[in-house]
Amino acid sequence: LAGVLRYSDRLLILWSPKYFSRLWCAYELASWLYLGRELDESIFMPVLLACSFVMWSMAFVCYWILQEVTTSSSNVVQLVVPPVAMFLWGLPLTHMLRATCQDQKLLADQLETFTIRSTHCFCCDHGHEDPVTKMPLRCDRTLVYRTLERWWREDLPSISGEELHLDSFDEHVRKTFASSVMRAWTIPFSYQDALFMSAPFSWSLMHRFIWSLRYFDAPTGFRFVAEGLIFWIAVGP
Repeated sequence: LAGVLRYSDRLLILWSPKYFSRLWCAYELASWLYLGRELDESIFMPVLLACSFVMWSMAFVCYWILQEVTTSSSNVVQLVVPPVAMFLWGLPLTHMLRATCQDQKLLADQLETFTIRSTHCFCCDHGHEDPVTKMPLRCDRTLVYRTLERWWREDLPSISGEELHLDSFDEHVRKTFASSVMRAWTIPFSYQDALFMSAPFSWSLMHRFIWSLRYFDAPTGFRFVAEGLIFWIAVGP
């Protein structure tokens, strides 16, 4: 794992509520620190939030398609169908965003009380025995702890202590990493994220631009393009 990270420019952390409870995820962070990188330079993305972005973007796709399909319909259909469909689609997505806000509080609690000693790994959870073959399993925790101790002694050879390497890593995650993550996640998503979700409106912008060049004069075409641009950068987000 450390060899892979050595040739990586950025660390993308796809966080879920179980991330900081896994031994190998903690080792991933420790490897990144050992390579001289900083955790506050990593990209932190909650999995549920990423799914929400994609689902909201798909909702805007459906809204745009409904608008185009109902163009030739009556005014009532044009005004009622797209908003109603968007409202129905938005209910579960809004719930996902609410769950993301709850995860934010959970993350703060996890970082505040983080300790690598309380993390889980497959071998220790199954008594160092394969549940299928009943063969003995090598302890991953021992391997990870020894690696962390070796890295610690490389940096501070004059300081001795039985578990100082574990305490130092815990402290770094609780303070340095926690402050950078919570500072970056002050709100569920940023304006750039909102632009990504409303990107389907840019398709409408291009469609209106080409259509206006063919069928309308310059002032009318400019009005259509301006309307599409406003939908993309203002109404959508």
